[in-house]
Amino acid sequence: MFCVHLDRNKISSFMNRIIIRGLYILTNIVWYLFWVFLVIIVIGICIKMFTTHKLEWDVPVTINAAKHLPVTGMDTAQAQVSSLRDVEGLMKFKVQLTPLLSAIVVVFFSLSMFLFGSVLYNTRRIFQSLKAEVPFNLENVKRLRYIGLFVIAMAVINFIDAFVKNALFKVQLQQAGGIYHIKIVLGFWPVITGLIILVLSEVFRKGYQLKVDNESFV
Repeated sequence: MFCVHLDRNKISSFMNRIIIRGLYILTNIVWYLFWVFLVIIVIGICIKMFTTHKLEWDVPVTINAAKHLPVTGMDTAQAQVSSLRDVEGLMKFKVQLTPLLSAIVVVFFSLSMFLFGSVLYNTRRIFQSLKAEVPFNLENVKRLRYIGLFVIAMAVINFIDAFVKNALFKVQLQQAGGIYHIKIVLGFWPVITGLIILVLSEVFRKGYQLKVDNESFV
């Protein structure tokens, strides 16, 4: 029985190392692809801005007219359709660039890429420490806090971005007679995810403290 239990522990430890190594490799791949795609996107935006002096802007909208679409002829004995609502779409705007609009684009794009890149960077460093089997340290506590705060900040940035788009394109949308509204949502799941990561950082802090206490006791 002891040998079987020992073998199971070895197998479990081996599988954990394989999973951590796999996630570490995946994080590295995403990290390097992020830089490749970032360069491509920046070059594409710059070419578009300097050659056409216009920018294509994708704006998420809700379509209010959808509630007037017919839903008859779809009923069955098990279920009946009562209404259609909250239909979403993506509206493309070709915008003439101005100094103010250019500044808005640069600020929001830079902030979004900085936050996303920072999340990837800190995640990569955490997996490096897990691979080295030293997960409970102060650096990981800080990294987890950064990740949690950055994830929440990304949700806030998207929320502010939607308000800015609503202000910029309000006139065009009003001309459609209230059919379209820009979708303004504070991402619920990103905020919850960020809070969970912040709680996890406290768990790592407690683990580090226990490790230090045990070492000092020995």
